[in-house]
Order: sequence, then structure tokens, then C-alpha cells
Amino acid sequence: MAALTDEARSVITGGHLGHLVTLNPDGSPQASVVWWGWTGTPS
Repeated sequence: MAALTDEARSVITGGHLGHLVTLNPDGSPQASVVWWGWTGTPS
């Protein structure tokens, strides 16, 4: 596994919101705002 840069680690652990976008059966986008973060031990 590749090591995280300090910049990437700060984004992941900074409490930011993420956007998850999927497609509906008719092809239209469905966007959801989600909380995300790191649950492991950063390298």
C-alpha cells in the first residue's frame, strides 16, 4: 500500500464532507453528501 502524503492525510482526517454520486436506472445522477474519515492507522 502506498503511504499517504501529509496533505492527503489532513483532508481525510479533517472532518470534511464527501460527495457520493451514483446513477439512477434512467441514467440521471443521484448525489448524496456523506461524512467520511479514516478508521485505520495512517501510514
